[in-house]
Amino acid sequence: MKDSWNLIRPAFLYLLQNKPEGEIQGVEIGVFKGKNAAINLAYCDRLKLELVDIVQTPEAIQAMEPYKDRINFHIMPSVEAAKLYSDNYFDFIYIDGAHDYDNVLADITAWWPKIKKEGIFSGHDWWFVDVRKAVAQFFGDKNQRLYAVMFFYAGMMPSQDAEMCDFWMRVE
Repeated sequence: MKDSWNLIRPAFLYLLQNKPEGEIQGVEIGVFKGKNAAINLAYCDRLKLELVDIVQTPEAIQAMEPYKDRINFHIMPSVEAAKLYSDNYFDFIYIDGAHDYDNVLADITAWWPKIKKEGIFSGHDWWFVDVRKAVAQFFGDKNQRLYAVMFFYAGMMPSQDAEMCDFWMRVE
């Protein structure tokens, strides 16, 4: 199994699918090659996904081709893109842009008002110290339940050959 996210994705997206009807509005901050977005779109046919990154790679364009009717790609800084949406708009927000403390905190701060009360607010790369610090800083006084998952497979020990699955999420 090449995609470690596949170990967790069904349970994660199951939470989204509990929405009784209609489209599921999501946004992914940091698209890179589009692999994560493509898997989410393939798994959840009700998902309409906004994609935000400062670049659009050829790999992302190719990965999004089958889903072009369910995506909008914004080539711009994340904090600026957040201003395009009203508060309480998204069912699902996934932060995976820059990984330094200041940018992670800025992304979380900008996008937090955009999540619906029952929505899933989440991100990737929990193993980065700056990501953990920014998430803890932001949510420290908000009385929110946070979950973080970080594990390796392929022998279950970190190595060059191991795939790692790591993310964090707030679920209401």
